[in-house]
Amino acid sequence: MGRIYSLDYLRGLAATIVMLGHYYAWFYHGMDSEDLLQRLVTYAVSIFYILSGITLYLVNARTFNFDLESFVTFGIKRVTRIFPLLYLCIALTMLFSGWPHWKNILLNLTGLFGFTQYTGGIAHASWSIGMEIVFYFTFPVFFLLLRWKQYWLFALLVIVSFAVGYYYAFILINPNIPIEDQWSKVYIKPGNHLYFFAGGIALGYFKKNFFYPNQTLLNIGIVICLILFAIFPTESNLSDHIWGYNRLFFAMLSFALCWCFAVSNWQFPNLIHKTLHFLGEKSYSIYLLHPIVYHFYHISYLSTPIKFGLSFVSTLFLSHIVYSLIEYPAMAWGKEVCRKLTTPLPVESQS
Repeated sequence: MGRIYSLDYLRGLAATIVMLGHYYAWFYHGMDSEDLLQRLVTYAVSIFYILSGITLYLVNARTFNFDLESFVTFGIKRVTRIFPLLYLCIALTMLFSGWPHWKNILLNLTGLFGFTQYTGGIAHASWSIGMEIVFYFTFPVFFLLLRWKQYWLFALLVIVSFAVGYYYAFILINPNIPIEDQWSKVYIKPGNHLYFFAGGIALGYFKKNFFYPNQTLLNIGIVICLILFAIFPTESNLSDHIWGYNRLFFAMLSFALCWCFAVSNWQFPNLIHKTLHFLGEKSYSIYLLHPIVYHFYHISYLSTPIKFGLSFVSTLFLSHIVYSLIEYPAMAWGKEVCRKLTTPLPVESQS
C-alpha cells in the first residue's frame, strides 16, 4: 500500500491540537465544552482510533490470514510500535511523580491496564494507549470477518459496538457532572471508544473497495465538518459535548472528517507537506511526551507565554529526537524480525 499522506496530515494535526489544548488548559485555565479547542482535543483522540482502524485494515488487507504467522507478525509490529516509547514515558513520569504501586507498574509494563478497572496509565495521556492495545485484540475478529466475506456478521459487530458506545453516551455519562468525576468510572472504558476503532476498520474497507467523490466535494466536506465542530451549540459543562445527541453528532463529524482525509489524494507543496508530514510521523511522541515537557516547565519562574512557547518548541524537538533514536529503530527492528520469520529457509540442493 502506498503511503497516504493525507492520513499523516490529519494524525499530525490531531496530536498537535491535543498538545496545544492541554498546554492552554494547564498554563492558563481550564476549558469547557463550548470551547472549540476543548471539542477538538476530545475528538482528536477519537480520530486517532478511527485512523488506527483505517490504517490497520489497509496495511493488512493483503497479508493477514487466519494462521500463526499472521498473528505473530501482527503482534510483533504492534509491540515494537507501542511499547518502547510507552516505557520511556512511564520511566520519565515516575521520575517526576514518584513510584506508584507495583501492581500499577506491572499493568503498565504489560499493557494490561486498558483491560482492567485501573484508572489509567502511569504516563499522562497513556489511558488512550491502553484502549488502543485492547482494540488490537479485537482487530483480527473484525478483519477476518471481512476477509471471509461475512459482511452481515461484521456489520452486526460494528453495530453492536456503536450501540455499546451510545449506551455510554445516553445512559452512563451524566452531562451535569464534570468529566473528571466520570473519568475512570465511565469515560476511559473500552466500550466507550471501541466503535471509533470498529468504524475505522469499516472505512478502511470502503476506501479499498469502493469509489468515492471527487476531490472538490471532499474538500467541501472537510470545511463543513470543521465549521460544524465550531458552531454546534453545547452547554458550558465540560461533559455536555460527550453526552447524548451531542456525542452522536461530534462522533459522526469525526468519522466524516476521517473519511474525507482518507480518500483524498493530497500532497501539499513542499514546505507545508514537510511540516504536516513531520507532525504526522512524530504524532505518537508528541502525544505522549508533551505532558512530561509540561512537568519540566510549569515549575519554572518564567512568564506563562514563555512557558507555553518553550513547551511547544521543546515538545517538537524532543519528539524528533525520540522518534529518531527510539521509535524508528524499534519499528525497523520489528519489521526485520517479521521478515526473517516469514522468509522461507533455502532448500539445500542434494548432490
